[in-house]
Amino acid sequence: MNIFKYKNTFIYVLHTVIIILFLKIFTELISFLSTKLKLIDSLILKIGKIDGVYSQASTTWYPQLDNLINLIFLILFFIILVNKKRFNKNLKIDKKLIALTTFFSVIVFSSNILVNEYRGWDLVLYCEINPTYVNKNPYLIDINGLTAVYSPLIWNFIYSICKFSFFNNVILTYYIWIYTGVSFFLLSIIRQAKTNTFNIFINLSVVLSFLGANYSGIRTGNIGYIIGILIAYCFVVSLRNPDDKFISFIFGLLLLFKPFFIFWFVLLFLFNKVLKNEVTLFNNLSILILTQIFGNLLSFFLYRVEYLYFIENIFQQNNSINKPLNDKAGFLNMIFQDYIYRVLQKTFQFEINKIVLLFISIILIYIFKQYFNKLNQMIVLPIFLTPRFKAYDSTFLYTVFNKKDIALEYYLFCTAHIGLLIIFSISGVGYLTELLYILIFILYVVLLDRQNN
Repeated sequence: MNIFKYKNTFIYVLHTVIIILFLKIFTELISFLSTKLKLIDSLILKIGKIDGVYSQASTTWYPQLDNLINLIFLILFFIILVNKKRFNKNLKIDKKLIALTTFFSVIVFSSNILVNEYRGWDLVLYCEINPTYVNKNPYLIDINGLTAVYSPLIWNFIYSICKFSFFNNVILTYYIWIYTGVSFFLLSIIRQAKTNTFNIFINLSVVLSFLGANYSGIRTGNIGYIIGILIAYCFVVSLRNPDDKFISFIFGLLLLFKPFFIFWFVLLFLFNKVLKNEVTLFNNLSILILTQIFGNLLSFFLYRVEYLYFIENIFQQNNSINKPLNDKAGFLNMIFQDYIYRVLQKTFQFEINKIVLLFISIILIYIFKQYFNKLNQMIVLPIFLTPRFKAYDSTFLYTVFNKKDIALEYYLFCTAHIGLLIIFSISGVGYLTELLYILIFILYVVLLDRQNN
């Protein structure tokens, strides 16, 4: 699939260049003002570090008050759910709200760049560590507390690219702007909205605010951020062009990069069959499956020892200091089971086994299967079952903007998110921030169902 067949591609490229220049100039302006005004400097520091979001500050931020606020939020949440009032199908995005969301999103973006001096951990990791076994399991070698998770075939591919001076001189130096630019460009293609100022601001605010993906992605340089965007693009283009086998092949290659994405789409496929929704998720499924089989067999035969270590690492059956499946839920890590477990434990002093919670979640999904009968509802279903979901991976959910009316998605995933991120980063509310990640998906599928019906 050639993206240049789109008639507006040149305009999208031009908009992307202008947006990146604007962000660069705005960041420099904020940097200058922070040296003159202490208030601006203080706000940038708090927003850039989002203290309390990463540090789980509920242990020090008035724990009882934190529990009370959490309980109040839960009560309000269930009141909304039981309200049978139908939402307006023609819900529109207010232009003033777009401007406000965009402004706050740019503030967070610039603060992140100015405050977090060391970035690109993920890129550095795969560029500096040789994936080949040399008397030591490469998956146990760490840099800055991070270890590799990609297959030896993918890892060696990235490692080889890093040897080129172009990569070191350009990609590693300007990856923040490249990541953000590619994200803006591909989102523009996914939406295919009219090329006007209104939609440019929408696209920019989505890229910078959507579920904290940009904040987390550029801070760490995680490759999953850019892979997720490319998967979203291929997924949408494949749905629009059922006969395009090449885009299905590229889609399959991208899924090879990170086991998380394979896990997510397998869950989608299985639940689509179990719930009998008949939602079109994949075209040319045989190509996707064959790509996975061939890619893994190639990785095994070329890197037999390393591949076994890779499988061992996926299931955390080694001594790696980095155990992704053990990460706790938080504002930048959406784990439904862990969140429910800790709410019950901290708010109601009640403990329940997480395996039991998982089975309860599966049963509830089946009982309320009417809320998962459309593509945008199906695509977020695995959030209730996945043991790990970092914000930088969430870019593949750009697929929810593949429609004309995106007001509900914009309000929930962008406006609400960026506003609360700023509030929580300044106040250090701690694990209360999880509310926006976990409960918002339940709200989304319920409100979308009411909007559709």
